[in-house]
Amino acid sequence: MAPEEHGFRGRIKRFQSEQQFIFLFWGLLLLLLLSPIIHEWVLGKEIGAALQSMIFFAIIYTHINSKPLLICVTVMVAIALTSLWWELAFCSALAALVQCIATAILCFFLDVTILRTISWESSINRNMVYGAVSTYLLLGFGCGFLFATIDLLHPGSFTQISPFQCGTFSAVPYWNISFLSLTTLGYMDAAPAWGITKSLAMVEAILGQLFLVVVVAMLVGLRVSELIVKRQAKK
Repeated sequence: MAPEEHGFRGRIKRFQSEQQFIFLFWGLLLLLLLSPIIHEWVLGKEIGAALQSMIFFAIIYTHINSKPLLICVTVMVAIALTSLWWELAFCSALAALVQCIATAILCFFLDVTILRTISWESSINRNMVYGAVSTYLLLGFGCGFLFATIDLLHPGSFTQISPFQCGTFSAVPYWNISFLSLTTLGYMDAAPAWGITKSLAMVEAILGQLFLVVVVAMLVGLRVSELIVKRQAKK
């Protein structure tokens, strides 16, 4: 019985190490694609909160093999998750503020830990690509929550949107602005209207371009080194 249990645990551990970022990647991608669509639905806010909750559990999964990081991440996830559903149930501005601050900190913290993890990889694999894309998406969502935090504290920081535009809090408009800044696509309707938010949007645009340059260069460098090693092994 013990060997079977050890073998099962070993397979789980290998799967987690090889597919560490798979659930986080797909959760973030679904949230990015679906949030603008379900934003106007009757139960859109509840569906969005459920997607965010799934991402929070995926975040815990990515750090399950590192106890110090797991404890830290679990505490931040607990705060963000509790405030998310508290705001949804009671439409509390305080809960919305706590949710935005906690989630923004969590996103930026994950950017650092994931980049640190993939930087130690010696070869390109699917998990590394998932992690690299996840950090880019987390940067966009993190800045979106940061924008929402600023607008909660300083109303009017953005044109044509407000945190409680439809009676309840929604971070979706701020995610839209964030990803438009990150990709330097350009604003459509809403845009930063305060000096601080304009500066942060420019910083995010620069970070987005630097991320693409640095991470893509790292991936290309690893791929080239792999090819060199393979060619030398054939000789």
